[in-house]
Amino acid sequence: MRIAIRLLFSALAGFLLALWLQSPVADSRSDVETEGVAPEGIEVAMLRAELEEERMLRKRREVELVWLEIALEELLESGTASEDEADGEQSKAGNASPETLAGDLGLRDDVLSEAGMDGEEIARIRERWERFRLDLLYFQDQNARGERSKSERLRERALMEAELIEDLGEDRYDVLLYASGQNNRIVVTNVLADSEAEWAGIRVGDQVIAYDDMRTWKPRDLKLASRAGEKGELTGIRVWREDHLETLYLERGPLGIEMKPKSLPPLPVP
Repeated sequence: MRIAIRLLFSALAGFLLALWLQSPVADSRSDVETEGVAPEGIEVAMLRAELEEERMLRKRREVELVWLEIALEELLESGTASEDEADGEQSKAGNASPETLAGDLGLRDDVLSEAGMDGEEIARIRERWERFRLDLLYFQDQNARGERSKSERLRERALMEAELIEDLGEDRYDVLLYASGQNNRIVVTNVLADSEAEWAGIRVGDQVIAYDDMRTWKPRDLKLASRAGEKGELTGIRVWREDHLETLYLERGPLGIEMKPKSLPPLPVP
């Protein structure tokens, strides 16, 4: 009899244990045990993200410093030259001043649609673009009133564009430039003999897309990127050649190329 009772209790205990293991309580306990390990992984991920953010911040500060140096050079060399003339840019709309950009250039919805944007995203892009144009109107008004020096104007204009790029993302900004008729590509027209560009394998007709992972849409962007960082360090440069991207490597510094800005269809998004 005692043996039978023990067997009954053993069977009942096994049955209850099986039910408990299948219950949400057991699952939650398992989750808690897993969560005991997770915070370490989360902490590592957070530290890595913080480190990457600090690196990007340092790179932006370096670029801003170089940008100010270039602005000073242009101020000394060109005197009263306009911001876009300093780039040597000629877009479909001509040498577009901030007032022209703010008042005349609209967006082509067909270009935005071909880039895969739906109606909601097109509306968001258009709203952001119109806000940018309005900011340019105020920017132009302040310039006309002589409230800022030329170096301050150049710096503020660059910061406005940087904010627009950050809001939209680099690929969408590329589409925006083309959809509004502005230059969005740097095309190599000549490669100087024995230059870094020649050694790296850059060819006439290549489109310079990025330098050291910094996207380049205008000649000034490439000048900024090549001057930031340590001179002589090995740096990657991405070019669009015929129908594909290529990454080439050269020493940071003057590339030894002649180039011109152009308005070309956006690159396919991988």
